[in-house]
Amino acid sequence: MHILDDEDPNYDYYQTAYGKEGAELRQALHDIIDDHVTFSYDTLWASLQETDECPTNSGQVQLVYMQDGRDKNSNGGESGQWNREHVWPQSHGAGNPMGNGDPSPTWPSSVDAHHLKPSDVQVNSQRGSKDFDSGGNGVPGTPPTCRTTTGTFEPPDASKGDIARAVFYMDVRYAGDAENEPDLELVDAIGTSGTQLGRRSTLIEWHFLDPPDDFERRRNNLIHANWQQNRNPFIDHPEWVLKVWEHNLAIATRTDGAGGIMPANPQVPYHSDQFFEVQPAPYWHIADVRTNGASLDIGPDNAFFSFVWNQVVATGTLEAVFAPNLAPRGTPEWWLADYGFSNEFAAAELSDLDEDGLFAWQEFRAGTRPDDPLSLLAFETIAPDGTGGPAVLRWRSASNRFYNIWRSTNLMADYGRRLATRLPAELPVNAYTDAVEGVETRFYWIEVDP
Repeated sequence: MHILDDEDPNYDYYQTAYGKEGAELRQALHDIIDDHVTFSYDTLWASLQETDECPTNSGQVQLVYMQDGRDKNSNGGESGQWNREHVWPQSHGAGNPMGNGDPSPTWPSSVDAHHLKPSDVQVNSQRGSKDFDSGGNGVPGTPPTCRTTTGTFEPPDASKGDIARAVFYMDVRYAGDAENEPDLELVDAIGTSGTQLGRRSTLIEWHFLDPPDDFERRRNNLIHANWQQNRNPFIDHPEWVLKVWEHNLAIATRTDGAGGIMPANPQVPYHSDQFFEVQPAPYWHIADVRTNGASLDIGPDNAFFSFVWNQVVATGTLEAVFAPNLAPRGTPEWWLADYGFSNEFAAAELSDLDEDGLFAWQEFRAGTRPDDPLSLLAFETIAPDGTGGPAVLRWRSASNRFYNIWRSTNLMADYGRRLATRLPAELPVNAYTDAVEGVETRFYWIEVDP
């Protein structure tokens, strides 16, 4: 939803707003749409009959919440009639606090056609002065997506954007800088009071869900040409919404293994694209990338990956899974690099730096250091010793390892009795009790389970 400046049929009208954003854009738009022509509350019956004429029946007005036509002359305050809905409720600052409180041109917000809509009397009563937000129970006589709670009201999908842009207009138009004009404030909350109305984030989402259509543009043109002589800028330039109000969504980034995601945990403007780069650490590769738990199927052994998360409309998660590059016998390259090997990893696996008779790949599997001959996988103690009673075996373990233990009565052979299988490591020292009794001579063998 974007209109180029030089393609804008209302270029001259908005000329002072182009190129601005934030507070500067808000002020420029306020100055443009301020000080419009006002009419009596009674005159609004006639204006609504013109601006909100039913697209399929010129003798009817289009009811904003029922999304249906009603005879133009069936207006009033009785059941089955239509009345004038203040999208920004009068009790939230848009009404006339003077005298008996009736809407009056001396209090422009109370008679501003940009936020007054034809509504069924009973549905209007259901809406009341509630904040806008999603959820609740269905409203009788309206489409299924029109719902309400005790404190919130959700218009049907077909008018969600219309309502949102009417609220945006009111916030910018009424800044409390003139006599009898309130300072209306759109906030990201519900349960509001005073001159506040919510919920801003929901309304921004509705703005994108239901962009301006021909009905809304026609309405804007008629109010400008035939009645107030001002426009709703957020119908003409939907892209200005995110230049006036921030609505950012968090993308949580997570990594498993060695590597990173850039940017980490970004706050992304609603409905915007976000670029990500995934980079493994040296000697690692990208095994998988997942958005909200679903794999992107990037293929195996990636050394780099980048992508664009298009039109972010909800919070989410981006997870990168990294796996180590492995030498032919399964030794991680990063582990070999920690001990001084930077290439020729196949040969490095078969080296014996500490000359203890074990290859580097065996040292890795055992969880021992390949550069320290005293770093061994061996029992540190076997107690009690030589009594024929139970034996407690203790050894220094390494993380993420499993151990098998065998027993024999012959030091050099016949380790055919397996006592334990895949004992998990319990750092820093594992213990295992051999409960057999009556065997005074016992020998034990320990191995890392492959």
